[in-house]
Amino acid sequence: MSEARIIRADRTQPRFDVFDLEALLPHDHKARVVWAFVEDLEIEALYDSIKSDEGAAGRPAADPRVLLGLWIYATVEGVGSARHLERLAEREVAFRWLAGGVALNYHGLADLRPDQSSGGRALACDRSQFHGWPETARPSRLKDRKRLSEGRKGRHPSTS
Repeated sequence: MSEARIIRADRTQPRFDVFDLEALLPHDHKARVVWAFVEDLEIEALYDSIKSDEGAAGRPAADPRVLLGLWIYATVEGVGSARHLERLAEREVAFRWLAGGVALNYHGLADLRPDQSSGGRALACDRSQFHGWPETARPSRLKDRKRLSEGRKGRHPSTS
């Protein structure tokens, strides 16, 4: 009798996966609400503080809007560490979607934390920017919903 012909798992082989981030994140996911909010923020001061100029030598800076969106969503999810956020942006669909392919590192993320930058501090204190959010989508309400979902059996809070 001959041996069965099969393809065995080879986890040592490097591979590149092609996928559509947009299709992986449900249309009603709260990360999309956070991004819609961040798109409407007036953050010209953060863009003005970038020292990397078009046409000059040096690496381009990460988009402050992306960093801010990641921090807002991380806060909603109870994440406060730049290193943890960096790992989530590599592995978790919602964080990857928010990053949108922008290369990140913990140091750059930490530089934008509200307690680290004057621009972030100004945004964190300006609660009037939350005025346009639907009541159920405000960050404080999203945290409340997360706490409630943690109490439900069989439901993991990160899947809501």
